[in-house]
Amino acid sequence: MSMSKRNIIWLLMAFFFIADLAAAVHKGKKEVVLSEQSLRDKVKGAWAGQTLGCSYGGPTEFKFLGTIIQDYIHFLKAQKDLQENTVIRYMKVVKKITNMALANDWMEKDPFIDIRFHEQEVHKEFLTKEELETMKNKVFDVPRLDLVRDIFLFQCFTGLAFIDVSELKAEHLVSDNQGNLWIRKARQKTKVMCNIPLLDIPLAILEKYEGHPLAKKKGTLLPVPCNQKLNSYLKEIADLCGIKKNLTTHTGRHTFSTVVALANNVSLENVAKMLGHTNTKMTQRYAKVLDQSILRDMQNVRENFSTKTI
Repeated sequence: MSMSKRNIIWLLMAFFFIADLAAAVHKGKKEVVLSEQSLRDKVKGAWAGQTLGCSYGGPTEFKFLGTIIQDYIHFLKAQKDLQENTVIRYMKVVKKITNMALANDWMEKDPFIDIRFHEQEVHKEFLTKEELETMKNKVFDVPRLDLVRDIFLFQCFTGLAFIDVSELKAEHLVSDNQGNLWIRKARQKTKVMCNIPLLDIPLAILEKYEGHPLAKKKGTLLPVPCNQKLNSYLKEIADLCGIKKNLTTHTGRHTFSTVVALANNVSLENVAKMLGHTNTKMTQRYAKVLDQSILRDMQNVRENFSTKTI
């Protein structure tokens, strides 16, 4: 067997092993262990080829044997309990590998030839302006809830993801020629630079926690707890504020793009720059059309067609 073909098989095997680990984590398992001997046994038993539905052994043998792709998709959904969009992300990686094999004539038939992927639209929760005001004005007697509310509000008025808020340092704050303070930070996820002007509310939050012991220990601007605790406490905050929504740390990012920015006539292009998106297509997934935006845009139409009699 050629070295390139072996590399493809090893790549496929590594993918399916990692996918299985990811699915296990998704199901709540904290650790999955596979011994070196067990891995070698799987390799010797042609585990990768069998998993993909291929056979190999001879110098040129690498043939598609059936409907294993459909079976594997069913396995991920039924046995690993993965959602449609998660399965699609995994299978797109497999498809890249099989396309490489097809391009090099290592496979005779495309296993994805009759398979089409259609991602489901996911409803992304965000707070309305009224809900945002309710949370902002709520007085909490419990310090941990007060802190989590402030961290969440900081996200709502900057659009930063949880990891970027937790890693925010003094070096990420820059002042322009007019004295305006900006957040200039590369997103941890994509390394794309974000440029976000700081509004009064996030500025007040930074001042409130300046010199906080936990923040000083971590060398960050805010004492951010772990994501799991934040999400748990946000549900408690939502109940206390009478907000009937499933709040997570990512809800703040959606709230920024929708209610804080787009609803106040900030262009989609500028929202994309602040969110650290490389194009507006990514930003459109966050954008929600609010009733008040529709009404505002239709006011001119009403005036042009206004009449008192018919």
